[in-house]
Amino acid sequence: MSKPTISELQSQIGNLKSIANIYQKDCAKLKATLNDVLDDKNVVLKSDYDALLSSYKKLEERYKHLLKMYTADPDAKERLAAENIKLKATVNTLEKKSARKHNERGAGRKRLPIEQLAFEYRKSGMTIKEIAKALNVSIATVNRALNPKLRK
Repeated sequence: MSKPTISELQSQIGNLKSIANIYQKDCAKLKATLNDVLDDKNVVLKSDYDALLSSYKKLEERYKHLLKMYTADPDAKERLAAENIKLKATVNTLEKKSARKHNERGAGRKRLPIEQLAFEYRKSGMTIKEIAKALNVSIATVNRALNPKLRK
């Protein structure tokens, strides 16, 4: 077997660098998904969150392992390509899971007090009806929030 030329090695390095960049982008997407979950942008169940977190950690470990392979073995292109396919499938699965919302209709206790938001919106010149629509509550709730005499 003959030794590879410098240009062949450089092209292999270029290919492996592009694969490593793909893995970095996949990890960045997973970090963004994780941050969205933590920021309640995509609310999921605790069990789903734990599954996402463990999957993210496994992917991060795989990425580190692949990066070591890339730097140690420039002929690892085929193995990296196969691993890339597995990672993409896992990323797609995680994105589908994170897209599901735990409570799609928004029921449950609101995070910010309606009174505070209603006062801010009223000071900015919004009508009670507009405030109710913006806060996704009834007009009576907005009236109750703005008028202390109507509070229970």
